[in-house]
Amino acid sequence: MREIDDVIDDDAPLPHEWQSRKEYLQRKIAFVNDGANPQDDVERVMLRCIERVSLAFGDDAGESLWHASENVLEGLRFDRERREQFAETNTPHIFPENRLGKYLTDMELRGIMRGFLTVLGDDHRAIETLAPLVRATRRHFYFVRDLPQDVSKGCINLTEEECQYGYDSSELDSLVRESAVVANGENFNLKPWQRSHLLHGRVPSFASEWMEKQLCSGEQELQVHECEQRSSHFQPFTRLLLHLLYKKPASTYFGRFRSMLGNQHT
Repeated sequence: MREIDDVIDDDAPLPHEWQSRKEYLQRKIAFVNDGANPQDDVERVMLRCIERVSLAFGDDAGESLWHASENVLEGLRFDRERREQFAETNTPHIFPENRLGKYLTDMELRGIMRGFLTVLGDDHRAIETLAPLVRATRRHFYFVRDLPQDVSKGCINLTEEECQYGYDSSELDSLVRESAVVANGENFNLKPWQRSHLLHGRVPSFASEWMEKQLCSGEQELQVHECEQRSSHFQPFTRLLLHLLYKKPASTYFGRFRSMLGNQHT
């Protein structure tokens, strides 16, 4: 899946047998829907991995991994379409909450998190109990942390409802311009919270206020996750990985970013 992601994100060359990245992605989506007749090494590896998961944990686990893969690929398609639209029009698009929320739920919860639990042999049917963690990390943490890179490519993860107080085209242009500056050059070596703090001081007020709200919402979602996980039945190793891979990085980022914002206001 990482190799597919790199091709779709232009971080890896398009395999010679494909005419376009769009065609490449459509084929991968068709493959996970069909689950047979792999045409290249990526598909053959996917098939072998899912077959091994089925042997280890049962056919239900294998089926779960097919569905998780499909959701991830559909999320990649949404991101690719946004970037292509931006490249063609030079105008980023802000989506309503129901569209961006569906993208997040399908890709991150029903895709990545479902696949995560499945390959660990844990209860993939319990993904809904991890919804607060997914919102805290994949939405509030990642959306703010990756804001410079995402916006500079035309992927704006602010919703129409979150920008309800309005913004004009010049402010949106300013957000894209400042994001590109922070995402590149000497700022690349800054810590994630340092880049966020730098961008926070440069973007229009509608975007800086959004960043602060994501920080608060992310911290609240982590607290909800902590309370709910006390009664969950995930395996100890699953709990450890959830902490190390998801909760700890988000908590560290929130704390450092909040500290920098606090220093700014003193």
